[in-house]
Formats: sequence, structure tokens, C-alpha cells
Amino acid sequence: MSEEPYVFPPLEQVLHHRGQMLLLDRVVEHDTTHTCCEVSIGPHSLFRQTDGDVPAWVGLEYMAQAMAAHVGLEARRLSEPIPMGLLLGTRRLGLHVRAFPAGQTLRIHAEASWADDLLTSFACRVTDATGSHVLADGQLNACRPTGQPAAGEDASS
Repeated sequence: MSEEPYVFPPLEQVLHHRGQMLLLDRVVEHDTTHTCCEVSIGPHSLFRQTDGDVPAWVGLEYMAQAMAAHVGLEARRLSEPIPMGLLLGTRRLGLHVRAFPAGQTLRIHAEASWADDLLTSFACRVTDATGSHVLADGQLNACRPTGQPAAGEDASS
């Protein structure tokens, strides 16, 4: 008897983004240190240019949302509220293509690097669907507004 594949919750249940600002399509992998999401570049894609492509700089927001999805999935696993977070920036951002072509499916990986009670950092990358070509990458840093507990942290402390 084969085991049923795990079905991840819809991104609306782990992110605060809504409507057109929810740029990712789905979670495809998750564990306690890594999350991988997908997005397909198509007519629904926000920031789509007249040729249908999405500029590579949008990859920064894709990576930020994958990072937030990781934090949200961990909070959900621990039966905690989904915390708010603010992207502070990136220490380095590599854009290895001009744009993401219409019709392409991207994988966005977010790997937790470190965190404390206020700040967090993730090594992120955008790849093609096979994962064999890195199209964008960066070390993203975010903060949790004061009063927002980290996933796994006691809200009363």
C-alpha cells in the first residue's frame, strides 16, 4: 500500500498576502529548515510585461514570499498564529536572467540561515522547474515587528 502524498495548505492559510499581491501558486516542499514554492508565469502574473515575461527583479518578492511561507508553515505546525514580518532587504542579490519567460514554471527555495527573537535570515534562490538552473538568488533578511513571537516561541515571554 503506497502512502498518500502530503498536501500542503493553500498559501492563503500561511501568508498574510491576498489577491494579486499573493504572487506564488503553491508549496511543493517543506521541512523545519527549508520550503520550496512554485509559480507559473502566465496571464495572471502581476508585473507581467507586454511580451508576457516577468522582470527578474520580481524574483526578490518571490523569494520573500517563500521565506514568509516557511515561517507561516512552521507557525501552523506549532499551532501558533501566523506572524507578520517585514522584509528588510538583501545583503546580495544575484539576477542571472533578464526576465522569467511566459509559460515558465519557477521553483522558489527558502533555506533558514539563522534567527533570533527579532530578525531572521534565509538563503533563497529561484530556479527553473527542474532545479538545475539558478535564475536568481540572495540572502534575505526580515524582522518581526515588536510583540510578534517567533514560531516556537512562547507568546507570553
